Amino acid sequence: MEGQLIASTPKTEVRRYAPRGGVRDLFSTTDKEVLVEGPVMTGKTFGVLHYALGFLERFPKCRVAFLRKERRSLNETVLTTWEEKVLPPAHPCLRGTSRAHRSVYVMPNGSRVVLGGMDDPTKIMSGEYDLVICFEATAFMEEDWETLTTRVRNNVAPYQQIIGDCNPGPSGHWLNRRFRKRGRRLLTRHPDNPTLHDGQDWTDFGAEYIRGLDNLSGARRLRLRDGIWASEEGICYKDFNPSVNVVTRTLEGDRWTHEWKEFIVACDDGCTNPFVAQVWGRDHDGRLHCFEEHCEAELRPSERGEIIRSLGERYGTRVSVIDPSAADLKKEARAHGMEAFDAKNDVFDGIGRVQDRWVLRSDGTPGATVDPSCENFLTEIESYHWKKRRVHGPDQDRKDEPEKKDDHSMDTCRYAVSYFDAGASGGSPPH
Repeated sequence: MEGQLIASTPKTEVRRYAPRGGVRDLFSTTDKEVLVEGPVMTGKTFGVLHYALGFLERFPKCRVAFLRKERRSLNETVLTTWEEKVLPPAHPCLRGTSRAHRSVYVMPNGSRVVLGGMDDPTKIMSGEYDLVICFEATAFMEEDWETLTTRVRNNVAPYQQIIGDCNPGPSGHWLNRRFRKRGRRLLTRHPDNPTLHDGQDWTDFGAEYIRGLDNLSGARRLRLRDGIWASEEGICYKDFNPSVNVVTRTLEGDRWTHEWKEFIVACDDGCTNPFVAQVWGRDHDGRLHCFEEHCEAELRPSERGEIIRSLGERYGTRVSVIDPSAADLKKEARAHGMEAFDAKNDVFDGIGRVQDRWVLRSDGTPGATVDPSCENFLTEIESYHWKKRRVHGPDQDRKDEPEKKDDHSMDTCRYAVSYFDAGASGGSPPH
């Protein structure tokens, strides 16, 4: 049956498994680096283990590594599921010692599963593998991951892989940053788990389980209930979700629209601090997209003006929206043939407008998206926090404001969104 994997070995009972959602896509990917991510209880580990079993059976004499940050934590988590729910009963590889003392599973066709942890990496690093699986990958360091990629070179299987399995963590986690730029990320959701959802509706157990997750709060709820990489309380853009708001949109053949109504170049000036110029577009449904970003310090005024001009020319616009205090930059933009409008610089109002844009609209699409090439933007948004302030005293009536640190891309984003919102509401561009 299509989409159904039969896990079996000679003379053993057959366990049937039909993967769903993001895990189903795992069975057809050959990418070198893969991240299987999602909230709790979406079937990630169960699916990844079934994938490993199929891999072991398809490629005789291959080598697979099951890893946790600490080896002993495999025993009552991954290996319990592996032995009791994935492997068929009485499977030959179960012979021998108990899982607490086991270092390897040997399959009938000569394939092997090596068990280990980064608390004692000597054994792992001395071997070569066709497939490495890092369970609870958020506990690993980026150095661990990069070192492990050098061990995925056994070349018995026709492709080599390292797979991470995890719930989302803080938005600035290295895994989240790494998989924006490379590899394949596969998203799992609660309806992917048949014990929670029967394909049509929640099971009784599933409905109760989801109600429990709904009672979580803050970043914990976002990570474990909604599957969002979220920082702790205090982050300005709590609804920014990289899996939704970081996408590639093109001028032609876009998956949402074929018509772009307007483009602008938004700018935040800087000399020792970075100068930032971003190209933003508005489509016919009012959605905004940041196509590209230029971020560079210590440029001469004429160089900054030329960057604004070249970006405008590339997208067919003469409109630039600039920090109102940057008189010299506006002068340079005009000298290079651009119109230069003063950006609206109400910080509190602007942050609210940008925050509203990250949320999904009624048609299921977000109000704003950012191209993955905008690296400075994506770095800043992860650490863009509200200032901590006293509840009492002379500041008690002051509006909340963000920390003024590493915020040049965030300021530029505010200028762009505020400009488009003024036009969308019937107002004229700010001067």
